[in-house]
Amino acid sequence: MQTDFQALQQKDIIEIMINGDIVSYMSAADIENLSNKFSYKPLATKNQMKQSRWKIMEELLKNLNRDNKTSDFLNYILSSTFLKPKIIKHITNFTFLNENDQLTMIDEKRLNIVNDFLKAINKQLIYSEQSIIYKNGGFFITHTQYASTLSEQTIYETDNYNINELVVRAKNSLQSNDYESVVTKSRTILENTFLQIIHENGRTIKEDGKIFKYQQTVQEILNMRPKKDWNDHIKKIIGSIHTIVDSVSQLRNDGGSDAHASTRKFKVPYAEAELILNSAITISTYYLKINERQKK
Repeated sequence: MQTDFQALQQKDIIEIMINGDIVSYMSAADIENLSNKFSYKPLATKNQMKQSRWKIMEELLKNLNRDNKTSDFLNYILSSTFLKPKIIKHITNFTFLNENDQLTMIDEKRLNIVNDFLKAINKQLIYSEQSIIYKNGGFFITHTQYASTLSEQTIYETDNYNINELVVRAKNSLQSNDYESVVTKSRTILENTFLQIIHENGRTIKEDGKIFKYQQTVQEILNMRPKKDWNDHIKKIIGSIHTIVDSVSQLRNDGGSDAHASTRKFKVPYAEAELILNSAITISTYYLKINERQKK
């Protein structure tokens, strides 16, 4: 893996960073403020003509790459703090949610944005046979073929930034004794896993938060019917996955019909919260591996 991010200094990728379609829109003043934040002097006016936004960003990226600060920069522009104004603009009734649900919603939306950001950049990098990946809290550039062989410690797929990062945050919530948040994030791990598999296989589905429906669609896509030569005990174990997914979904849904609008409080002890999280991780990993197996 490399920390040389020169490949990001192309106009199409810079446009992804600044045009506002995925991450927050950046004006010339915004980019200049970012330059100052990272202790660089913004690109000066040349020949008494104001420089374009992408030129100012190009100069900033060159400086960041030279000083090995690009990963820190990407972490900043993809942080909850930087993305919050863009995120809450698209969340209905955000102000009516309690503080815990507000933070959870921001977290979920941010992870989706990061995943979309990485995918958009990698579509441009594919021509140079490179990929940008997220691993152990940092961003790296690597050869495309090598990127496909890497794996995170918690989830099978490396490019599932939103899932991997959510696992890390769920574990942090567990250590912070925020067990309700652990349950919410466990649910979202399953939801994002199913939706990713659905989208990767060229299918569309109404994203209404009904995880059991997502799971059924994935089962159909991956043709996950029990094989005749399977041991009966294995069949029972696989069958129990449906019960676990449905139970985790209903835990989050108990407060109302909208999966993301529940405000009802429920108490979950530490051991049970850890069990729910580990179950979600195991099930997510299982489905991702089946999806990968089907591609071969």
